[in-house]
Amino acid sequence: MAGSHRQGLETYRRKRRFQHTPEPARTRRRRASPPAEPAERRFVIHLHHARRRHFDLRLQVGGSLRSWAVPKGPSRDPSIKHLAVQVEDHPLSYAGFEGTIPEGHYGAGTVAIWDEGTWSTDGSATAQLEKGHLRFELHGARLRGRWSLVRTSGKSSDKPQWLLIKGEDQYTDRGDVADDTPLSQWKLEHLPARTSSRKGKKADSGSPRRGVRNDQAMKWSPQDFGFQLARLYQRAPSGADWLHEVKYDGYRMLAWRNGKDLQLLSRNRLDWTDRLPRIVDATRALKCKSCALDGELVVFDAEGRTRFHLLQQEFTRAHVDAAHFVVFDLLMLDGKDLRDQPLHRRKTALSKLLESADAVLMLSGFIQGEGALAHKRACEAGLEGIISKAADAPYSEGRTDAWRKLKCVDSDEFVIVGYTAGKGSRGALGALLLAEPEENGWRYVGRVGTGMDEPTLKRVHDVLKPVRERPALINPPDAKQLRGGKVTWVKPEHVAEIAFRGRTGDDMLRQGSFKGLRPDKSPADLRDSDRRADDAAPEDAPMPKIALTHPERVLIDKPRVTKQDLAEFYVSIADRLLPGIVGRPLSLVRCPDGIGKACFFQKHGMSGMPESIRVGTQRNSKGEDEEFLYVDGIEGVLGLVQMNVIEIHPWGSTIADIEHPDRLVFDLDPDPGVSWPRVKEGARLLRDRLAAVNLQSFLRTTGGKGLHVVVPLNPRPDWESAKAFSHALARTLEAEAPREYVSVASKARRKGRIFVDYLRNARGSTAVSSYCVRAREGAGVATPLHWEELSKLRSGAQYTIRNLPRRLKSLKSDPWEGIEEVRQALPGM
Repeated sequence: MAGSHRQGLETYRRKRRFQHTPEPARTRRRRASPPAEPAERRFVIHLHHARRRHFDLRLQVGGSLRSWAVPKGPSRDPSIKHLAVQVEDHPLSYAGFEGTIPEGHYGAGTVAIWDEGTWSTDGSATAQLEKGHLRFELHGARLRGRWSLVRTSGKSSDKPQWLLIKGEDQYTDRGDVADDTPLSQWKLEHLPARTSSRKGKKADSGSPRRGVRNDQAMKWSPQDFGFQLARLYQRAPSGADWLHEVKYDGYRMLAWRNGKDLQLLSRNRLDWTDRLPRIVDATRALKCKSCALDGELVVFDAEGRTRFHLLQQEFTRAHVDAAHFVVFDLLMLDGKDLRDQPLHRRKTALSKLLESADAVLMLSGFIQGEGALAHKRACEAGLEGIISKAADAPYSEGRTDAWRKLKCVDSDEFVIVGYTAGKGSRGALGALLLAEPEENGWRYVGRVGTGMDEPTLKRVHDVLKPVRERPALINPPDAKQLRGGKVTWVKPEHVAEIAFRGRTGDDMLRQGSFKGLRPDKSPADLRDSDRRADDAAPEDAPMPKIALTHPERVLIDKPRVTKQDLAEFYVSIADRLLPGIVGRPLSLVRCPDGIGKACFFQKHGMSGMPESIRVGTQRNSKGEDEEFLYVDGIEGVLGLVQMNVIEIHPWGSTIADIEHPDRLVFDLDPDPGVSWPRVKEGARLLRDRLAAVNLQSFLRTTGGKGLHVVVPLNPRPDWESAKAFSHALARTLEAEAPREYVSVASKARRKGRIFVDYLRNARGSTAVSSYCVRAREGAGVATPLHWEELSKLRSGAQYTIRNLPRRLKSLKSDPWEGIEEVRQALPGM
């Protein structure tokens, strides 16, 4: 192991430029004959706020610190097994290191000691690590007792993966989650306070916001208050000790009042006092001498949902009269600092303060417990998501795990680095070019053109400042990514909020849509990510675990496809499969005993269903509540496979706007006697007829015997209009060539013809998803195509579970690239 140790420290030195970084360069020389392993050694856990926040566990073994990156941090709950990725050894001198690694250097960000002490083990630590299971005890300030490191079979490049597990003893803590408090601050809050000159008071924590305490005469300033921020989570916490609020789609704002002085400030300290006279008057009228209110500035639509674009429109006016201030926290009241009090007490005081307030000040309601249900209901109602807050937690500036953000649709902020020229009515601006912060600069993430009407296009174009040279991008886009358009590069100073449906394989935004500019945020704010390291899928994280019962069950005989095969296939193409199904009501083809037995459609939930499969409700035309199923990630797809689902059929609308389809699907379904060239000609004819009414279309194999022609729509019609248009177009093709096409489903009428199935565009009807395996022999896959590929296509089942990966690897561009940026409506809309 001497060679391994030496190589680890060489890797440590090679990755760092010690003339610029404060990290220790000195390493201890190895003795010719190393001493026997000591009974106790030093350990340290660093809290590292780099590009993604994580923890680093370091154990002294021999002359170095063996190191593991633990994205979620250590948990004192023995039932929780956290990933620990082994990284290069560090010198012993690193155990005392705290500081900031400069931008542009390996591991750039702040490093603080989270815990430290000694550790011990029975026997040789080196031998245990070689075998892949180290049992040890920690004797630290925060962590004590028995622990294990267990090596797994997973690897990320040359980095071995381990699991960090707490042993059962008196130091366990069920549900424990590592927080963001450095050890120095934790000791002030948890260890006995030193004698203070103020009787009955704890020693000052040293936090910047608590420089003046309640028992002193104080002069409040808005600068005394910083915002608490939420981390992004994928699941809501359970239990009655959590409160769940609506995630509002607006601007975060602080309302500060001290006597006659009053200010309304955004998160980045923009002063909006003069622009919000109604909120100013309402805050002045509150029955208190002073207060500090934390909340969200919003504008509601006709259905009572907050809408960011409406707020942006209001901010084009000198006075913003239609906005409300939804208040969810009270930080100070009548000169008393309330931030150390638990949230539920602050909520009680806030409710009493706002009892007789003007309606422009609204109290944010909450649900106690039932986090999963609160999140589901929010998504069903078309809301942004929820914020879950620990009921007993104090108010802490910065991003903490005590506030947890759960979204219904992915969205994030990006800096604008340029734009492409518009075409037709879009004027000077067509699509925005976006970037996000990386360690060494800005990383290009793609272009977004949807979500902007003409006034928005003009407003955005007017604030952008062109520059001669392209901003410093780590991965500058090539001509193909820019689609050959003329580009104007701009100064990277404006932040835009973008909704999107995940990322592509090269980490570009998929199906992005512009929500609005964020004048309340600066590019520097983007480096303070709200995403937890584990939810951000770090580079060394493994693929989702596939836990199936009867994984060997054969679902398709020819070729042989088991449950395990299907699950692994869907995981391998998740970035292409998920955008077409996430957040949409689904119909499922289940084959409990494989395709040789009875398969059936399922649209509703059932007992024993995996939790990763979500259940929503919708109101039908009869005023009755109907149930639907949906998924919000690859875990949901694996849950479907667990239920022996092979085919996934999404609606043409999303759960956020279920009554308005965003795409049409025309299914060209040939009678068995129809030749394949006739089917291809039918697809071309349908494309031409759609183009004649200014509708762009996209092509897909069905994985069976036919083809799909798909039409994206934005703005969206209602279902009645969508079906009427689809039916009219199918009848047009039938009238033009009655021997070739038929628009009715009757088997007698379909003989020798192609059925132009428009019925996929009725409310509740579905079509198979892109990249979905079909429940039939051959295991064909519904596959998006470039229109230019149609001439060489041999059948609708040409691509299968076996050969699709090879096709995807050879593709130079996504055949449906830009489908979400197409802005077109049905004729007459």
